[in-house]
Amino acid sequence: MEAIAEASIQHSRSLNFTAQQIANTAWSFSTISVLHFPLLTAISQASHRMLGTFSAQDLATTAWSYSKLVLMDVPLMMSIAAESLRKIDDFVPQNLTNSAWALAKQQVCDVPLLQSIASASIPPISDLCSQDIGNTAWAFSTLGFFHLPFMSSISAQALRILSAFSFQEISNTAWAFAKIIFEDSPLFNSISAASIARCRECAPQDIANIAWSFAKMALLDHPLLDALSERALARSDAFNSQDMGNTVWAFASLVVRHDPLLHAIASASISKIYCATAQDLGNSAWAYAAL
Repeated sequence: MEAIAEASIQHSRSLNFTAQQIANTAWSFSTISVLHFPLLTAISQASHRMLGTFSAQDLATTAWSYSKLVLMDVPLMMSIAAESLRKIDDFVPQNLTNSAWALAKQQVCDVPLLQSIASASIPPISDLCSQDIGNTAWAFSTLGFFHLPFMSSISAQALRILSAFSFQEISNTAWAFAKIIFEDSPLFNSISAASIARCRECAPQDIANIAWSFAKMALLDHPLLDALSERALARSDAFNSQDMGNTVWAFASLVVRHDPLLHAIASASISKIYCATAQDLGNSAWAYAAL
């Protein structure tokens, strides 16, 4: 890959490097998680020069690639956002989803583009798969951008295909709707039923996200909390400090005292206490004091 990177850097400085080649190169390195700074710097510079020649697919792919590698390049993202807005009518659902996700990962809240993505996503909403639903809802909520018609459409599509969701997609969707306090009883009831039925599949972060989401919405669902507690007890050693803080905060917020779970999380947290953020510590302290 080093040889490919070096050759690509040389091509990026010439007019022979096309927009599609730029996007495909960025995609290739991000897909295999190779963070090659000189190459990505060269790609960014070439993208700025040639952005007007990028197709909708090129724009979305390049934005996704930098975000997948967690490489913050706000000037590039802002330029891509401006060009994407001009070409939004050419975006297919996958381009829309990838662009929204990239904006959120880069923490770029471009309101005109988000509004356009939301509006453009509604007509083809039935074409969105479970990953598209989870990622797009997560992106909008992460950026704190609320678009009622779009979120209502996302909810309707999620209800239609919830059985196809992975557990992570279920928990991401619950978190996204709770983050913006979007009250939707049918959706949360379906998420609860799916979570109870498939709780053995959930990872610690999923447990924490589901519990946090229902607490944030003030939804006291004892069967769901029982199922989450049972799974959490089995996986307590795998929880990170954020999962622990969010889980105990959720139970305390709903005034549900589950002593075995509290003891298990307390024991597991001792070895991870120095990895906890101030928010994690505050959530945990408040929860144990409240209960």
